[in-house]
Amino acid sequence: MRQRGRYSLSVGALLATAFATAHPAASVERRPSLCSAAETAIFSCAVGGKVASLCASPDLDDTKGIMTYRFGRRGAVELAHPETPGHPRTAFVAGIDSTERGDYVRFSRGGFTYTIYALVGTQGRSETDGLLITRGKTILRDLRCKDFAMGDGAWRLMYRAMLPADEPQSIRPR
Repeated sequence: MRQRGRYSLSVGALLATAFATAHPAASVERRPSLCSAAETAIFSCAVGGKVASLCASPDLDDTKGIMTYRFGRRGAVELAHPETPGHPRTAFVAGIDSTERGDYVRFSRGGFTYTIYALVGTQGRSETDGLLITRGKTILRDLRCKDFAMGDGAWRLMYRAMLPADEPQSIRPR
């Protein structure tokens, strides 16, 4: 609508613009990622000058599709899991930690355990996403994401894979 030589936006358009610029899930395309153009970034963020990404094929469900974890820099991936693409049920476990209040995906490789987590903000804490690296019960690194790591509805895609449940359900080693 044009009024007195200026363009006028509706209140709805202004609110939609404000939401898109302020809501983390709306800025998904700005997250750093090691996923290919054919994959969906379930989780992807910058951690200490590098990127941690959990990538999935869009057809991922309980019988088909792939999911891959990658860590490093674009063009210089330091760790990819699994090494041979396949259904994620053979390479990952998942859990919901009610104490930490968050979801996670975990895998082990070379004596280390890698836990990709997303914690819900509660009790004065803000939402926290990150990567926990452990050996046995010892925490070696807890790399916190610099920004929001979750894609819009991303965990839903991962849940479709019906990953085996981790036991005990805990982000931190017990």
